[in-house]
Amino acid sequence: MIGSGDEIAIEYEYLLKSHVVTPRDKPAWVAFTFGPWALAQTTDGSAAIVEPFIGKDVPRAAASHWLEPHASPDGALPTFRVKNTDILLGPFYSAGSVVTGPRTYFRLAPPEDM
Repeated sequence: MIGSGDEIAIEYEYLLKSHVVTPRDKPAWVAFTFGPWALAQTTDGSAAIVEPFIGKDVPRAAASHWLEPHASPDGALPTFRVKNTDILLGPFYSAGSVVTGPRTYFRLAPPEDM
C-alpha cells in the first residue's frame, strides 16, 4: 500500500522507429518516432530543404541506422541528428515557431522521380 510521502518511479524504454509511406502513384516518404513522440525538424524559411534519404533503402534498415542521439540545447528533450547531416529532429510539439513550421516527413524517391 502506498502511504503519505511514498514515491513511485515510472520508467519507460522508448524505441526509435521509422514509418514509411508508399502511396501507389506518388514518391515514398519516411517519418520517425521515439516512443510516443513524432519527431520533427524545425524548418527555416530561408534555407533550402535537404532530402537526406533520397535513393536510400530506409525501409530495410533500423531507424538507428539513420538517426543518432544528439544533445538538446536544454538537455531535457530527446533530440536526434540525421547521420551525416546538420538536420536535428526533436518532439513535434517543440518544433517550429510563428515564422517556421515543423517538418515530419522526408522523401525516399530516387532523384529522377523528383
